[in-house]
Amino acid sequence: MIVFLQHNNKQLLYGDSDWEIDSQFPIHKNDIIIQKEHGNAFENTNLKSVLDNHNIRDILICSLVSHGCIKLTGIGGVELGYRTSLLKDGHTNWNKDAEKKISNTELELSQLGVSIVDIHSL
Repeated sequence: MIVFLQHNNKQLLYGDSDWEIDSQFPIHKNDIIIQKEHGNAFENTNLKSVLDNHNIRDILICSLVSHGCIKLTGIGGVELGYRTSLLKDGHTNWNKDAEKKISNTELELSQLGVSIVDIHSL
């Protein structure tokens, strides 16, 4: 099961083309889509209850934005007791210093106990 999270704000307007889930990621009938308005995907959403109802204790995070939603959701997962992993280089951002933001996020999260997983090791 994949849980897709869609961020809703002034830049990512609900229903707008930039807000849509990329068609390269097929959504299957068992997958779940959750709308969020905060960086931490657990904040004011039903993500925790969805995971708990499916007895999911391990989460793997990937997507946007490295130093925002990715970092905050990683921290949220750890704080809630999930075995939290981050897909190495499976996140990005729009900053000029994107590579630095990516590596800093991976370092910060690993120091908090988040496992950094290389896709080639899955």
